[in-house]
Amino acid sequence: MKTVFHALKTVFAEPIAWLQAIVISLALFALLFMIPVWTTPGNDIAFQWHISEPSVLFLMALLSVLNGVLFTMHLHIRKHRGQGLAGVGKGKQATTLLGIAATSFASTIACAACYSSVLAIFGLSGTIFVVTHRWWFAGGAVLLSSYATYQTSRKINHECNACEIKL
Repeated sequence: MKTVFHALKTVFAEPIAWLQAIVISLALFALLFMIPVWTTPGNDIAFQWHISEPSVLFLMALLSVLNGVLFTMHLHIRKHRGQGLAGVGKGKQATTLLGIAATSFASTIACAACYSSVLAIFGLSGTIFVVTHRWWFAGGAVLLSSYATYQTSRKINHECNACEIKL
């Protein structure tokens, strides 16, 4: 936990990082909220807000903030690459983006209005399984985001030997 706090202190020492994290988090929340609005015929923002359970909104907000902070940390790494932080390989960037996409998708399955998009991807039996165990998937998404934040913190703090590029 100390590692994460030290890395966050390092990243958010720059005032622009606060703005980046807020904008990215709000954009991710808006995206998660708008997916069922866009994919469900006849749905609008007011109706979606009315039918959304507080626990689902909290989950979407939590995942948006976690992924917003994670993305801001990666922007910090990219910015300071030549100043002691090892470069991020394309594979690690792709993995991070895949993780953000997976956690974002996992938060949408907690929403009843999103089932139609999940049904289109997984089919009926896959959707029934996912919907039945949706809170486990959501918990896994939070853990995945938290683990990614921890590993990124290790990189920022130069505690990750596997992250270094030997010259």
